[in-house]
Amino acid sequence: MSSLRFLLILIFSFSLSSNATPTIREQYSDDYLKLVELIFDNHNVDIMNRDFYEGYSMNFEDKCNAEVKLKTYSSLLNIFKINICTNQSTIISERV
Repeated sequence: MSSLRFLLILIFSFSLSSNATPTIREQYSDDYLKLVELIFDNHNVDIMNRDFYEGYSMNFEDKCNAEVKLKTYSSLLNIFKINICTNQSTIISERV
């Protein structure tokens, strides 16, 4: 009897859908691709190229504005301020 009860509880718990909070990448998945394309088109920089860049971080301020920080292996930090709605971006380089 207890194994049947356990089995029913297990099946019931798997049947419930979980509502998790979406991550930034999931929430702005289309905009993520636009960011990568805009950086490449406007500045000829491929942030996905691991041979030249150590890593990057993205911060969406709202639906249109985002900031991407790109770290090179030579301790240079490129900061891209991007407006997806107007397809404009600026780049600032800093030594770390």
